[in-house]
Amino acid sequence: MLSKSSLKDRNLNVRVSSEQLLVIDAKACLSGTTRSNFVINMINERWATRLAKAHRPYVSIAGNLLEISKKIKSLQSRKIWSDIDQRELDIVVVKLNDTLTNLINRIAADQEVDLNDRNEKETFE
Repeated sequence: MLSKSSLKDRNLNVRVSSEQLLVIDAKACLSGTTRSNFVINMINERWATRLAKAHRPYVSIAGNLLEISKKIKSLQSRKIWSDIDQRELDIVVVKLNDTLTNLINRIAADQEVDLNDRNEKETFE
């Protein structure tokens, strides 16, 4: 359960609802920092904009793959394909879906590693 004040962000005094706290915690986790540092950076450096730009390549790749996947699916619905063509299309769709899943898992793993590294550094400081 999330608390509105943890040891790492005891210097941050902000009144927020539980929903807002979840959003702040999620964004802090994505940026690999503590809640208090995230809010301070967001205020001082417009961190949210920088975070969006940092993750834009992932979003672009995933968006392109998803668009290709949708186009192939729409082609699959047409009945003009031979059985061989249909099987090949099915294989491509499966590969694209696997690629999207791997991309999502990679993003999560990268963020988790970065967050763990930052937490270890904070612990030693």
